[in-house]
Amino acid sequence: MNAAILTISSSVAAGRSEDTSGKALAELAAAAGAEIVAMCVVTDDRDAIEAELRRQVSAGTSLILTTGGTGLTPDDVTPEATRAVIDREAPGFAEAMRAESLKHTPMGMLSRGVSGIADRTLIINFPGNPKAIRELFGVIAPVLEHAVATLRRDDPEGRRGHAGHEAHGHEHHGHEARSPARHEAHGHVGHEAHGPAGHEAHGQAGRAEHEAGGGHAGD
Repeated sequence: MNAAILTISSSVAAGRSEDTSGKALAELAAAAGAEIVAMCVVTDDRDAIEAELRRQVSAGTSLILTTGGTGLTPDDVTPEATRAVIDREAPGFAEAMRAESLKHTPMGMLSRGVSGIADRTLIINFPGNPKAIRELFGVIAPVLEHAVATLRRDDPEGRRGHAGHEAHGHEHHGHEARSPARHEAHGHVGHEAHGPAGHEAHGQAGRAEHEAGGGHAGD
Protein backbone atom coordinates (compact mmCIF):
# COMPACT_ATOMS: atom_id res chain seq x y z
CA MET A 1 0.00 0.00 0.00
CA ASN A 2 1.54 3.27 -1.07
CA ALA A 3 0.31 6.71 -0.15
CA ALA A 4 0.65 10.35 -1.17
CA ILE A 5 0.24 13.10 1.41
CA LEU A 6 -1.24 16.33 0.10
CA THR A 7 -1.15 19.46 2.23
CA ILE A 8 -3.52 22.23 1.20
CA SER A 9 -2.14 25.49 2.56
CA SER A 10 -1.28 28.73 0.85
CA SER A 11 0.99 29.79 3.70
CA VAL A 12 2.94 26.53 3.64
CA ALA A 13 3.13 26.70 -0.13
CA ALA A 14 4.56 30.21 0.13
CA GLY A 15 7.11 29.09 2.70
CA ARG A 16 5.62 31.20 5.49
CA SER A 17 4.57 28.25 7.61
CA GLU A 18 5.97 24.84 8.49
CA ASP A 19 4.15 21.80 7.29
CA THR A 20 3.58 19.99 10.59
CA SER A 21 0.26 18.39 9.75
CA GLY A 22 1.62 16.81 6.60
CA LYS A 23 4.44 15.35 8.63
CA ALA A 24 2.06 14.01 11.27
CA LEU A 25 -0.15 12.43 8.61
CA ALA A 26 2.83 10.83 6.87
CA GLU A 27 4.13 9.36 10.13
CA LEU A 28 0.77 7.85 11.00
CA ALA A 29 0.24 6.47 7.51
CA ALA A 30 3.69 4.87 7.56
CA ALA A 31 2.95 3.32 10.96
CA ALA A 32 -0.23 1.87 9.46
CA GLY A 33 1.81 0.10 6.79
CA ALA A 34 1.85 2.63 3.95
CA GLU A 35 4.88 3.47 1.85
CA ILE A 36 4.92 7.24 1.48
CA VAL A 37 5.71 7.85 -2.16
CA ALA A 38 4.91 11.55 -2.40
CA MET A 39 4.44 14.56 -0.16
CA CYS A 40 2.99 17.60 -1.87
CA VAL A 41 1.88 21.08 -0.91
CA VAL A 42 -0.59 23.17 -2.89
CA THR A 43 -2.35 26.45 -2.29
CA ASP A 44 -6.00 26.85 -1.26
CA ASP A 45 -7.04 26.84 -4.88
CA ARG A 46 -9.60 24.37 -6.18
CA ASP A 47 -8.00 23.95 -9.59
CA ALA A 48 -4.57 23.37 -8.07
CA ILE A 49 -5.94 20.80 -5.63
CA GLU A 50 -7.85 18.98 -8.36
CA ALA A 51 -4.79 18.93 -10.61
CA GLU A 52 -2.58 17.36 -7.94
CA LEU A 53 -5.20 14.80 -6.99
CA ARG A 54 -5.61 13.79 -10.63
CA ARG A 55 -1.85 13.60 -11.05
CA GLN A 56 -1.56 11.17 -8.16
CA VAL A 57 -4.49 9.09 -9.36
CA SER A 58 -2.97 8.87 -12.86
CA ALA A 59 0.32 7.77 -11.33
CA GLY A 60 -1.50 4.86 -9.74
CA THR A 61 -1.20 5.95 -6.11
CA SER A 62 -3.18 3.60 -3.87
CA LEU A 63 -4.08 6.08 -1.17
CA ILE A 64 -4.19 9.89 -1.10
CA LEU A 65 -4.53 11.59 2.28
CA THR A 66 -5.15 15.33 2.28
CA THR A 67 -4.86 17.75 5.17
CA GLY A 68 -6.42 21.21 5.28
CA GLY A 69 -9.19 23.15 3.56
CA THR A 70 -12.23 21.37 4.94
CA GLY A 71 -13.76 24.16 7.00
CA LEU A 72 -16.35 26.83 6.38
CA THR A 73 -14.33 29.75 5.07
CA PRO A 74 -14.55 30.71 1.37
CA ASP A 75 -11.10 29.33 0.58
CA ASP A 76 -11.79 25.95 2.20
CA VAL A 77 -12.39 24.07 -1.04
CA THR A 78 -10.75 20.70 -0.50
CA PRO A 79 -14.09 18.85 -0.35
CA GLU A 80 -15.25 20.43 -3.62
CA ALA A 81 -11.96 19.60 -5.36
CA THR A 82 -12.11 16.04 -4.06
CA ARG A 83 -15.69 15.50 -5.22
CA ALA A 84 -14.72 16.74 -8.68
CA VAL A 85 -12.09 14.00 -8.89
CA ILE A 86 -13.72 10.96 -7.32
CA ASP A 87 -15.98 8.57 -9.25
CA ARG A 88 -17.71 7.17 -6.18
CA GLU A 89 -18.02 8.31 -2.59
CA ALA A 90 -16.85 6.15 0.31
CA PRO A 91 -18.46 8.21 3.09
CA GLY A 92 -17.71 5.83 5.93
CA PHE A 93 -14.21 7.18 6.47
CA ALA A 94 -15.26 10.83 6.75
CA GLU A 95 -18.32 9.93 8.82
CA ALA A 96 -16.27 7.87 11.26
CA MET A 97 -13.78 10.70 11.72
CA ARG A 98 -16.52 13.27 12.31
CA ALA A 99 -18.12 11.00 14.90
CA GLU A 100 -14.78 10.56 16.67
CA SER A 101 -14.11 14.28 16.49
CA LEU A 102 -17.35 15.05 18.30
CA LYS A 103 -16.04 13.06 21.24
CA HIS A 104 -13.35 15.70 21.62
CA THR A 105 -15.17 18.89 20.62
CA PRO A 106 -18.55 20.02 19.28
CA MET A 107 -16.61 21.91 16.61
CA GLY A 108 -16.23 18.57 14.85
CA MET A 109 -19.56 19.10 13.16
CA LEU A 110 -18.06 22.02 11.22
CA SER A 111 -15.79 19.75 9.24
CA ARG A 112 -16.79 19.15 5.61
CA GLY A 113 -14.14 16.60 4.75
CA VAL A 114 -15.13 13.84 2.33
CA SER A 115 -13.75 10.48 1.24
CA GLY A 116 -14.14 8.63 -2.01
CA ILE A 117 -12.70 6.57 -4.85
CA ALA A 118 -11.12 7.80 -8.08
CA ASP A 119 -10.46 4.87 -10.39
CA ARG A 120 -8.63 2.53 -7.96
CA THR A 121 -7.37 5.22 -5.62
CA LEU A 122 -8.86 5.95 -2.20
CA ILE A 123 -8.89 9.64 -1.23
CA ILE A 124 -9.56 10.82 2.33
CA ASN A 125 -9.69 14.42 3.60
CA PHE A 126 -8.15 15.06 7.02
CA PRO A 127 -8.13 18.17 9.22
CA GLY A 128 -5.26 20.59 8.95
CA ASN A 129 -4.45 20.37 12.66
CA PRO A 130 -1.77 17.83 13.70
CA LYS A 131 -3.49 17.18 17.01
CA ALA A 132 -6.80 16.46 15.31
CA ILE A 133 -5.06 14.19 12.80
CA ARG A 134 -3.52 12.14 15.61
CA GLU A 135 -6.86 11.86 17.40
CA LEU A 136 -8.71 10.73 14.29
CA PHE A 137 -6.29 8.58 12.34
CA GLY A 138 -6.67 5.57 14.59
CA VAL A 139 -10.35 5.30 13.68
CA ILE A 140 -9.67 4.50 10.03
CA ALA A 141 -6.21 2.90 10.29
CA PRO A 142 -7.50 -0.67 10.83
CA VAL A 143 -9.32 -0.78 7.50
CA LEU A 144 -6.95 1.07 5.17
CA GLU A 145 -4.99 -1.93 3.91
CA HIS A 146 -8.15 -3.96 3.33
CA ALA A 147 -9.80 -1.08 1.50
CA VAL A 148 -6.79 -0.55 -0.75
CA ALA A 149 -6.42 -4.27 -1.42
CA THR A 150 -10.08 -4.47 -2.39
CA LEU A 151 -9.72 -1.60 -4.85
CA ARG A 152 -6.56 -3.11 -6.33
CA ARG A 153 -8.05 -6.57 -6.72
CA ASP A 154 -7.83 -7.76 -10.32
CA ASP A 155 -5.85 -4.68 -11.28
CA PRO A 156 -4.03 -5.89 -14.41
CA GLU A 157 -1.32 -3.32 -14.03
CA GLY A 158 -0.88 -3.50 -10.30
CA ARG A 159 -0.44 0.18 -10.63
CA ARG A 160 1.44 2.52 -8.59
CA GLY A 161 3.91 -0.07 -7.95
CA HIS A 162 7.21 1.50 -7.90
CA ALA A 163 7.21 2.59 -11.40
CA GLY A 164 4.15 4.69 -11.15
CA HIS A 165 5.43 6.25 -8.13
CA GLU A 166 8.70 6.77 -9.07
CA ALA A 167 7.52 9.41 -11.22
CA HIS A 168 6.35 11.12 -8.14
CA GLY A 169 9.10 10.13 -6.02
CA HIS A 170 8.72 11.95 -2.80
CA GLU A 171 8.35 15.04 -4.75
CA HIS A 172 6.02 17.58 -3.56
CA HIS A 173 4.50 18.65 -6.73
CA GLY A 174 3.50 22.13 -6.31
CA HIS A 175 5.69 22.74 -3.46
CA GLU A 176 8.15 20.44 -2.51
CA ALA A 177 7.20 18.70 0.48
CA ARG A 178 9.88 20.03 2.48
CA SER A 179 9.59 18.25 5.62
CA PRO A 180 6.74 16.16 6.50
CA ALA A 181 6.45 18.78 9.02
CA ARG A 182 4.46 21.09 7.03
CA HIS A 183 0.91 21.69 7.24
CA GLU A 184 0.05 22.75 10.57
CA ALA A 185 0.84 26.22 9.88
CA HIS A 186 -1.31 26.37 6.92
CA GLY A 187 -1.96 29.94 6.63
CA HIS A 188 -5.49 29.36 5.78
CA VAL A 189 -5.30 26.22 7.49
CA GLY A 190 -4.78 27.22 10.91
CA HIS A 191 -8.40 26.87 11.52
CA GLU A 192 -8.87 23.64 12.80
CA ALA A 193 -10.70 24.27 15.81
CA HIS A 194 -10.12 20.83 16.85
CA GLY A 195 -11.26 20.82 20.33
CA PRO A 196 -10.11 23.54 22.54
CA ALA A 197 -6.75 22.07 22.16
CA GLY A 198 -7.13 20.89 18.68
CA HIS A 199 -8.39 24.21 17.64
CA GLU A 200 -5.73 25.98 15.87
CA ALA A 201 -5.69 29.65 15.62
CA HIS A 202 -5.40 29.98 11.97
CA GLY A 203 -2.64 32.48 11.88
CA GLN A 204 -3.74 34.92 9.30
CA ALA A 205 -7.32 34.01 9.02
CA GLY A 206 -7.85 33.05 12.57
CA ARG A 207 -10.72 30.88 11.64
CA ALA A 208 -12.01 28.48 14.12
CA GLU A 209 -11.89 25.57 11.94
CA HIS A 210 -12.54 22.22 13.22
CA GLU A 211 -11.02 20.10 10.82
CA ALA A 212 -10.98 17.40 13.27
CA GLY A 213 -13.86 15.73 11.74
CA GLY A 214 -12.27 15.16 8.52
CA GLY A 215 -11.24 18.38 7.56
CA HIS A 216 -9.11 21.01 8.51
CA ALA A 217 -11.84 23.29 8.15
CA GLY A 218 -9.94 26.33 7.38
CA ASP A 219 -7.52 24.72 5.24
